Amino acid sequence: MRVAIITQSFPPKKVTGAEKFSYELAKNLRKSRHDVLVLTNKSQFFNDIKCYKISFENSKIKRKLFRDYFNEKCLKEILKETENFKPDIIHINNFYGMGSKNIEELSKKYPIILTAHDYFPICYSATLFKENAKNKEPCICYFPLGRIHKKIMHRYLGSINIVSPSKFLYMKLFENGYRRLKLIQNGINVPKRKTSYKKKILFVGRLSKEKGLQTVTNSLNDLEDYKVSVLGEGPLKEELAS
Repeated sequence: MRVAIITQSFPPKKVTGAEKFSYELAKNLRKSRHDVLVLTNKSQFFNDIKCYKISFENSKIKRKLFRDYFNEKCLKEILKETENFKPDIIHINNFYGMGSKNIEELSKKYPIILTAHDYFPICYSATLFKENAKNKEPCICYFPLGRIHKKIMHRYLGSINIVSPSKFLYMKLFENGYRRLKLIQNGINVPKRKTSYKKKILFVGRLSKEKGLQTVTNSLNDLEDYKVSVLGEGPLKEELAS
């Protein structure tokens, strides 16, 4: 099978959840003897995986106003590379600055799978939080750009096959009118040598409000028999450490 993977970033430049997922997917597809093409923001070889550059919009202002929805240059570059590669399927991951309309256009020519790594299809800020929200205040997208964002996204992504890695995200997408959904939770690499059981809880991740660690800190502090360790950086680090 010939698989094209589209992701805004790819290791080693930036490694968050979506980028790591895309890399692991490409690596394991190659191990299974599938042909893989990665379209991202930089042309490079990374661990024998060939990546081709396409023009994601990097300016957040331009993205938010236009390029998250329409990016004609990016579409032309994707079509050029896919016409040469002739993929059996295209798997899209983070698509900030790529243009959601491009996904609909590609679906007219190729089978498409979109893995939703965050709330971007249904939330202008992609977090379900208001930009300056404190604690758990939800994003209700009442402001005009938020409502327009949701309508445009559903217009272009409503007919796309979307994979959700979590039940919560699955339900939120469903509540917002998406029906071509599949719940497939992210896998992990199981080490050959397993560690012994100890009463420890480890959180590893970015310390930001959308990760939700701040919502369970009181409960974690009440666990007298467990040692809780937090590993990560982010805007909530000082607040969580206090």
